[in-house]
Amino acid sequence: MRYYKIKDVPWFGMEHAHTEGEIEIPQEEVNEFLKQKLKAIIENPRLFEKYYRDIEMMLEDDLEEYAKKEFYEKGRGSLHKKDSKSLKDEVVLFYKDLPITVLGKYHKPTWGESGGEPGYYEEIDEEVDFEFEVDEEYIIEALIYLLGEKEEFKDIEEKEFKKYIEENLEDLIEEHKDILKEYFLDQAIEAAEEYYQQESNE
Repeated sequence: MRYYKIKDVPWFGMEHAHTEGEIEIPQEEVNEFLKQKLKAIIENPRLFEKYYRDIEMMLEDDLEEYAKKEFYEKGRGSLHKKDSKSLKDEVVLFYKDLPITVLGKYHKPTWGESGGEPGYYEEIDEEVDFEFEVDEEYIIEALIYLLGEKEEFKDIEEKEFKKYIEENLEDLIEEHKDILKEYFLDQAIEAAEEYYQQESNE
């Protein structure tokens, strides 16, 4: 069984009173949902582009092993050293009052004859200012996805469209800064939570 958060759960039948709860779902149904979701992402190019960064991060170790065996060891591709000037720059997206949740004090389990509660960490909600660094190549991919449906770009071939974005990248980032920040919002929150959690632990 797996447990998932549900918001706006009625609080003991009291009208207009709501809280947060958890609902129990059989593991086999969770598995089936995830399989169907992954299938939909794979079969839909636009969805694949949307989730590309998350999938790449999830499979980062596998991709590095693939790159080593299929490219480096077979002499395919171009090898770049880390200090190479040809490496892509990073784009900084600034988020003001970014909502994050970090773990605070740990409360030990309390068990007795009449029951009790398991151990838990306090969840602390904060709003922070955060600079999220994104590789330039992912910014380009995001702009291709976000702008590709606009009427003025629909008839442009993919290579020409990518070239246009690369040549006008700085202006396009400035013009579409808000939708880029929305596109990378979940990743920015995750990065900020990791950063501030580490600060809190220290």
